[in-house]
Formats: sequence, C-alpha cells, structure tokens
Amino acid sequence: MTLRVNKTFYLAVAIILVIVGSIVFVFIPYQEKNEEILATLNEKRVDLTLLKEQVQKIDTTDITSELTQAENQLNSFLIDKTEILQFISTLEGIAEKHSLEITIDLDEFPDDNTSPVIEQPISIKVDGGYANIIGFVAELESQEYYLSFQQLNVTVTTSPVSNKTNSTTLPPPTGQTLQLTLGGNSYWR
Repeated sequence: MTLRVNKTFYLAVAIILVIVGSIVFVFIPYQEKNEEILATLNEKRVDLTLLKEQVQKIDTTDITSELTQAENQLNSFLIDKTEILQFISTLEGIAEKHSLEITIDLDEFPDDNTSPVIEQPISIKVDGGYANIIGFVAELESQEYYLSFQQLNVTVTTSPVSNKTNSTTLPPPTGQTLQLTLGGNSYWR
C-alpha cells in the first residue's frame, strides 16, 4: 500500500511538474512574446494614426497653399473682364507715350461662357515712326497681361504726317509712316 501511495504520489508530483514546467517553459515565454508582439502592434497603430494625421494636414495645407499661389500667378497674367476699360486705357497710354495713333478691335465677351479662362480675339493697329513702333512693341511685351499674337503686318504708307515724335525717337522720312497690325488673342478671367 505504501508503494501504491508512493506511486500515486510520484505520479501526481510528476504530473504537477509537467504542468508547472509547461507553464514555465512554454506558456510564459509565448505569453511574453505575445505581449511584445501586441506592444509592437500598438506602437505601429499609433505611428500609423500619426502619419494619417500628418498626411491629412499636408494634403489640406500644402496643396491648398500651392494651388492658391498658382491661381494668383495665373490671375496676374489674365485680364479681368471687369477691367476692360483699364486694359484699353493702358494700351492707349502706351501708344500715346510713343506718339502713335492706335486702333483696338476687341470682340464682345460671350454671355454663355462658363470657362475660367476666356480666349478673346484682339487686333491692334498703330501708326507712326519706326522707333516709336519699336518702343510700343517693347513696352507692350513687358506688360503683365498674356497676349498671343499670330499675325504681324507692317506696311509703309505715304501720307502727310504730323511730327508727333518725341526727342528720343527718329522721325519717319517725310510723308511716310509705318502701320503695324498685330492680330491674335487676349486671355481673360
């Protein structure tokens, strides 16, 4: 009977040792490894959340800022439809500064246009001396407006010309004047 009790006792101790050993050597290391994996996973989730917030901030602020700058730059090249008289006055002022007679042909704007940029045909004719016309073209080119000319005609006319040149320009030969015709497009917003 003592042997039987001892066998049972030893068997019970052996089972307990196997259970304790498996807990100590199997379950605890896996649990620690599981906790490490869970901690790493949580850190990655936090990092991912922070990155998402940064991407949202970048998307809204940087892109909005870049688009606003691009829109402002584009608007500086386009002529505002409400400032048509100012645009024409600017062209007339440049022509007057260079002692030229100017004629501007600009069609009316279409009422049904929904495009943000309107391409409008324009024709500019100036009459005067060679140096005056060169000065006019140089100053016209330096304007901030975007104008695209596809046609350029220069003709010499013989007619009585009043001496409208200023002291820095060359007068045309007596009885001759040049006529410059520029045809192309103006761009409006």
